[in-house]
Amino acid sequence: MKFLVDQHAHHHPTNIALIGDNEQFSYEKLAQITTGIAQFFQQQGVTGRVAMVLPLDIDYVILFLALLRLEVLIVPINTRFPDEKIQEILDEHHCQYVICDRERHLSVDNIFYREDFSLRDFAQTPFSLQEIDAEKPSTVVFTSGSTGKSKGAVHTFANHYYSALGSNEHIPISPENRWLLSLPIYHVAGIAIVFRCLTAGATIVCSQKDMATAITDHSISHISLVTTQLQRLIDNNHDLSTLEHILVGGSAVGASLVQKAIDYGLNIYTSYGSTEMSSQIATTTRLSASCDNDRFRPLRYRDLKISTEGEILVKGHTLFRGYLQGSQVVGVTDEKGWYHTGDYGAVKEGYLRVYGRKDHMFISGGENIHPQEIEKELYTLSQVKNAIVVAIPHAEFGFRPVAFVDTTLTAQQLKQYLQKRLASFKIPDHFLEWPQHVPMKGIKPDRNYFVKEAHTQWGIS
Repeated sequence: MKFLVDQHAHHHPTNIALIGDNEQFSYEKLAQITTGIAQFFQQQGVTGRVAMVLPLDIDYVILFLALLRLEVLIVPINTRFPDEKIQEILDEHHCQYVICDRERHLSVDNIFYREDFSLRDFAQTPFSLQEIDAEKPSTVVFTSGSTGKSKGAVHTFANHYYSALGSNEHIPISPENRWLLSLPIYHVAGIAIVFRCLTAGATIVCSQKDMATAITDHSISHISLVTTQLQRLIDNNHDLSTLEHILVGGSAVGASLVQKAIDYGLNIYTSYGSTEMSSQIATTTRLSASCDNDRFRPLRYRDLKISTEGEILVKGHTLFRGYLQGSQVVGVTDEKGWYHTGDYGAVKEGYLRVYGRKDHMFISGGENIHPQEIEKELYTLSQVKNAIVVAIPHAEFGFRPVAFVDTTLTAQQLKQYLQKRLASFKIPDHFLEWPQHVPMKGIKPDRNYFVKEAHTQWGIS
């Protein structure tokens, strides 16, 4: 496969590939500078695994693309981790090289400090249409999963490329469009933004401004958000007129927010995906006030089926190679190549419905309860902004559901509404106030925090 930057540099050299707050790079200029940086690292003997511990800015994007060109295994690490945690990751996963800032105190034989060389010095390097091995492991993305233990998911260039192809067929993007890099590259959703733009020949925008200002100043057409970000943008009456498509992840989108977005003239989509499948697996059509917004359409280059136990199984061009364990990449598919997501769901009329995590399901009086099913019903209320359902121990039934809800409705009103839509044993015993400060786990609210909070309120140790 030809390196994506080079393809566009060859056919449309003056098209803008990357924009920062004070500079921009055409595809031709980006091909030149990434070629030069890759040659520099090659001369320094860089090979194997390269960790990146840097804040997200335009230089980060350039370095990331140069390392993709070099065909090393890139290991982006969350800069919010303490040095001890980063060192543990470097040691455990045999990272031979690291690129970081000088304030980091890391023990690795080969460290490149960003302050020691200027990326712009490589801007005049001649480039050619480089052929790369798209099936070679390319990136490592850490995902905590249900246990909290970090696991390094290994993806190939082809994984990210086919993820972008399927996404771009569903949410149109062209060379005239600009997608704001609103998520970090150590998260698979951040890498997905980069590849969607490179695949389409569109523009990646990496801004240090606040999101609303960046949208306006850089005429952003596409953006990836979590629900709280979208809620703030709308509630604060920001100018969002340039936005053509908004991909919302992290949690369900409530009916009130859908209606506000429609009134604002916005096209929003929600998605079901995973790190292991290189981001999106299935995505809704454009959300509307009248349609069922729970239905996800599986994207191309992904295969999906439901097991006899009701679990969602996936495979296809976007399926990762496995988890990094020391010097090995260990696959985790079954004997037929299916990856077991750990989510319950069903396929009806070609659309996927997701019921929730297997490890979130609990049994109450002999009945299976999926918290996400209850949450989705709560989100159909226009007065509900956020909802999380967790289980607490119960002497008679084993466990019972309680719900944290951000709403103006009373507990009685919520209960009466759910009684019309759910079996009686699924109605939460208690409706609790939404906490003022909710910690996040990636781009989702930390469900374990709500479990602990519920236990605290009931004095359960």
